[in-house]
Amino acid sequence: MEKFPDSKKEKDVLNIQSEQDYFDMVFDYALPLGWIKEGDREKLTEKFLKPIYQEYVKIIKELEDENDSEIEINRIIKKLNICLEATRRIGATEPNNIIRTIDDLRRQSGDIYTEYAIASIRIAIADALYNI
Repeated sequence: MEKFPDSKKEKDVLNIQSEQDYFDMVFDYALPLGWIKEGDREKLTEKFLKPIYQEYVKIIKELEDENDSEIEINRIIKKLNICLEATRRIGATEPNNIIRTIDDLRRQSGDIYTEYAIASIRIAIADALYNI
């Protein structure tokens, strides 16, 4: 007989990306391709990656604090992780292309909580992209 996961246990295994994993994902992708130079790592981390990651964590915390059983937090986190993944193309493409990818994801969100989360991370990403 199949056992369904306990919602508390499921919450414990949220696929929240760690800050270091996020930074590594961006640099592992962009450095070998020459899109980012090694000397730009610290500046990019401080001005771009950290603010985006802080917003990511803030959004997840807000969603966790909501007391609404309709929030599918694992699904929302997966979508936010896709948004983070889109930022690894910094230096390889125009900022508008990264934003367009996130906008496409937001349009397909399917519910108000996911749309809010993606719109919030989009603002942080756009702010960072256009202020580098």
